[in-house]
Amino acid sequence: MNDVAHTAEILVSPDQRERILKLYDAGLYLQAYRVAEAIGPLRNWRGTQARVLAGRMAGNLGSIRMSDWHFVHAWRKDGKNPEAMWFFARYLLGTRGPLAAWRFVQQHQYPKDAPKDLQSHWCSQHAAILGALRDFDAAEEWLRKAEAIGEQAWTCLEWAAFFALEDRHEEAEAAARRALQLHPWYRPAVQWVAHFLTQKERDDEALDLLTQATGRLESSAVFSQLAILQIEVKRYDDASGSLDEAERLAPLLDTSMQQWLDARRCDLACHQGDYDKAIDHARKAAGSDARTKSKFYEHLLKLLTNRTGTVATSCQLVGRSGADKLAACRYGARGSVGNLSIEAARGTEQAHTACLEI
Repeated sequence: MNDVAHTAEILVSPDQRERILKLYDAGLYLQAYRVAEAIGPLRNWRGTQARVLAGRMAGNLGSIRMSDWHFVHAWRKDGKNPEAMWFFARYLLGTRGPLAAWRFVQQHQYPKDAPKDLQSHWCSQHAAILGALRDFDAAEEWLRKAEAIGEQAWTCLEWAAFFALEDRHEEAEAAARRALQLHPWYRPAVQWVAHFLTQKERDDEALDLLTQATGRLESSAVFSQLAILQIEVKRYDDASGSLDEAERLAPLLDTSMQQWLDARRCDLACHQGDYDKAIDHARKAAGSDARTKSKFYEHLLKLLTNRTGTVATSCQLVGRSGADKLAACRYGARGSVGNLSIEAARGTEQAHTACLEI
């Protein structure tokens, strides 16, 4: 991750951080970014709290790579900071899997003087890890511990994830809706609820919720999820506009996110019968970097170039649930975002559809 590092270091004052965090918590990521950039480039922010905030912002502004880089370095520089520990554990869960994350939380004692909300998050973190390891009884115990500290929107979403793992879909949706009650227009909760509605084929409700959210939030992830659903219901012009908005709201767009957008635009062009445009986007979605190269779009590019009939899109091949996860997980199911290709839609039970971070 050295390519995101620069020598000029920027320190952020508590007042500056609070101003940005207020915008961030409201889901106004682009406004938060503009305030942040006036201080200095996010990649150059230093100090534990500043790095954590920079990482959270970067993930919602198009760069998972920069997000990870900040979380890793925040913990390396300040290994006993409760916030740095939480985000590093989440990073491990997403990139190395639940076993690596479990070893980390077992080997590192959480500070007893951590704020109550962070203590709650640490408990629910255990639940997320144990759920991925299929130890549901233990996961539920940790969620109860988190809940006993105080009801929070984030804990509700961890319950939603837990219920989803057990195929308790009604309870999962109810938990996500409770998160929205506690924190209106909470971006991860909006995406979770929309995900559950889509699973139940309540498309009109999901479209309405996401459309309303786009008027209140500055979220590339929300527009991405909306675009996938619009493609599904054949609202292609609307989907094109949503993808454009998703790109506009991702000023830190990294290679993998750009490939994801090109992949969706390729799908859209295929649906519209514009195969020349589809070929152009398939070529970009296939990528040239070994780290993000997509075998699916390499193969699709060949099919498009040598086509003799209708070409299936990634959404058609992965199925409704997987396509929904591909979009909703842009900042959510980490595993579904890494390659930003069809391989990344693992049909993973650990959806965490919109919940990369708090």
